[in-house]
Amino acid sequence: MEPTEPHFVRAALQFASDVERTHPEWVSLSLSRHLSIGRLYRTQTLPRLVPFILTSYLSQPVDFLMHYFDALQLADGFRPDAFRRGRPLFRHFGDVSTKETFARMDREAKGSGGGKKKKKKTKTNPSANLYTNLSPWKRKMRLEDAYRKSPPSAFRGRMSFDEGGMGRVDVVFARGPVRVRRFVAVTGVDRGSPTSASASVSASSERVLRASLLGSTRFVGVSPDGMSAECEEMVMLADAAEASRGGRIEMEMKGKSDRRRWACLRMVVLAAEGEWVTIRRLEVEMVEKEEEREEESRTTPGTAAKEDGRSPVMRASPPDLKTSSTLLSLQQ
Repeated sequence: MEPTEPHFVRAALQFASDVERTHPEWVSLSLSRHLSIGRLYRTQTLPRLVPFILTSYLSQPVDFLMHYFDALQLADGFRPDAFRRGRPLFRHFGDVSTKETFARMDREAKGSGGGKKKKKKTKTNPSANLYTNLSPWKRKMRLEDAYRKSPPSAFRGRMSFDEGGMGRVDVVFARGPVRVRRFVAVTGVDRGSPTSASASVSASSERVLRASLLGSTRFVGVSPDGMSAECEEMVMLADAAEASRGGRIEMEMKGKSDRRRWACLRMVVLAAEGEWVTIRRLEVEMVEKEEEREEESRTTPGTAAKEDGRSPVMRASPPDLKTSSTLLSLQQ
């Protein structure tokens, strides 16, 4: 966490004074875009908040409990937007995981001992934060394990019927927008090899049958309930893609979508075998930097001549006769 303004304490107290005039019943104030990070409480509220957290912190995330506490205290007067500062005072800089960095350093250290062997290039998902409205079957189940872990661990979640029975998975790239070629979701219970994303499935259940993919070029923040990403101007990238018999849904970027950089991707489940969905693997295939350079070289004038060792030919444009006549008259 880091402040976004130099005098953040003064700004926080000023915001509390402003809210006090219009909503004296406030329980907590949100000073960031996140659910629990940067919350301001009154001192007299803490003796009630702490026991509430201690009763359920083993079964529910603490940030959700803090959110529920406010809702219980205010009842019908609970309006999260009224108690959230428009311009956040704190920014969470923990969006970028260092796990991938240390893993790369470990690989480089192991490969530095003797001989110049060509390293086998393995494709890994870009670093990202994941959000979903699917309720996990077990408390320790994390959707991130189906995205980051190798081999992946399956995530089993229940569809949210409060939102029309549709499941949603949001992927927010932690290091900024990236060019994406393909998004793959491998779903269903694999009875043969539960950790293999490419294994042939003879019989599967809890599959996603049809899904759409949306994208946005700008990530704004996280919803108050922490279950979805707030991204500007979501556009359709792949509409109603059908799953294979093995539960694999592959959505490929085409046309202009392949050339744009996306900050957020959202998979929306349109149809499934039941109320429970199992996601075994999520894959994001990026456009490699080498391919981007090749595309740039094909579109940049004169590049081919430079690669051959020849200077690009410069052709002078014909003189403007009207301008030349005017200059001649001035000289005379």
